[in-house]
Amino acid sequence: PGYTGRAPEEVSESPGEIAGLIGTRIEMKMTSTKPLHSASLETESGEVIDLSGEKGNRSWKTSFVLWSDAANATGDIRGNLLKAPTQYKIRLIDIDGYENAEPLWRAVTLINDQPPRISIPVPGRDEQVKIDDPFKLMIECRDDYGLHEVFVAYRVNNEKVIRELVRFPHSGRPELKTVDHFEWNLAKSGIRPGDLVQYWAVAADRNALTGPGETISRRFSIFVVTPEQILAKLEMRMDDYAAVLEELIRLQRENRAQTASGIEFNNLILRQTRIRTNTTVLARAMKK
Repeated sequence: PGYTGRAPEEVSESPGEIAGLIGTRIEMKMTSTKPLHSASLETESGEVIDLSGEKGNRSWKTSFVLWSDAANATGDIRGNLLKAPTQYKIRLIDIDGYENAEPLWRAVTLINDQPPRISIPVPGRDEQVKIDDPFKLMIECRDDYGLHEVFVAYRVNNEKVIRELVRFPHSGRPELKTVDHFEWNLAKSGIRPGDLVQYWAVAADRNALTGPGETISRRFSIFVVTPEQILAKLEMRMDDYAAVLEELIRLQRENRAQTASGIEFNNLILRQTRIRTNTTVLARAMKK
């Protein structure tokens, strides 16, 4: 299909099996061993597509578009539609009126356009930062036929509102891999010391027929420390690692118990994020 940006591919001396994305245009040319009066393509569901050619010639051809009930019709799709997966046979009648005996059935299959893959390798982990620290992001995406756009979204504390941070359009020639960079000024986004920010990235491909395919990255957290926490927690050495670890275990057990009892999910996510962030801080402190 057009959204892939790929050039036509010619397959000579094909055995007849067909496989392609929904929206792929197939131009079929065949040559018989005898001059023909007519030729047609017939599917197992009863669809019939006539081949064109001059009577008495041995070369005949037709074209059609691979299709599915799951597809959205667009102005770019014209001509015969062949619903797949299916099987087809070629029915021939020669100039003497004889048909080809027991024509072979051949398969028509659809190739799936897979959704993108996306990750945030930088920073690639939860972070505790100061409000004036530059926060750098790198988002990597891959797709089998081309990316359309990538954007980063975030939520502050337990807000239900999701905010958009930045959007990276990828129009023009299809790109199978993209790497986008962004330096986040937390203060300009209205974030304040003491806030807990969850963020993630979303990638969408160019599939205009059965998509677009979308993928959401893993969610990461930023805990913006207050001046008091900078002095009292982040810059100090943790002398009693066992006590800190015991408190983390207690919080984790409490979270699991409340999960089973049906506590509101957003509150559980917020607490679990804090547990994960504090665990990261403890691990770093123990390495020093």
